[in-house]
Amino acid sequence: MKKWVTILLSSVLLIAFLSFSCKGQAENDRAIEIIKEFVTGWEGNITWEKFLTNVAGLEGNISWKAVPLNGNNSQLRVVEVNIIKNRNGRANSVKIQWQVNIETQFNKISYFDINGIPQSLQSGMDEIEIWSIEN
Repeated sequence: MKKWVTILLSSVLLIAFLSFSCKGQAENDRAIEIIKEFVTGWEGNITWEKFLTNVAGLEGNISWKAVPLNGNNSQLRVVEVNIIKNRNGRANSVKIQWQVNIETQFNKISYFDINGIPQSLQSGMDEIEIWSIEN
C-alpha cells in the first residue's frame, strides 16, 4: 500500500511539473510571436520578423528566446533576438531585447548591442538598416 501511495504522489508531482513547464514555454512562445508580428515603426508596415530576416540576409542566422522578467507578474517576459551575420569578411552580431506584457501585448526595446557594444536605439537601428540595405 505504501509503495502505491509513493508512486501515485510521484506521478501527481511529475504531471504538475510538466504542466507548469508547458504553460511557461507556451507563454514564452507567445511573447516571441508578439514581437515577431509587431510592426517596427521604423520601416513602414514591416514586422520585426521580416525586417530582421532582411538584416540577417542569406547567410545570417537568427535565434529567438524568451524568459520570464523578474518579479511577481507572470505576464511579463524578456524577448531576445540574436543575429550573427558575416559582413565584410568577418562575423558581426546584433542583440535586441524587448520587455513584453503577453496579456496586453505592450512591448518596448530595453537593450540593443552590436558586436557586444551597447547602442542607443537610434544608432543601433541606423546600423542594422545599412546591413539590411546591403542585402
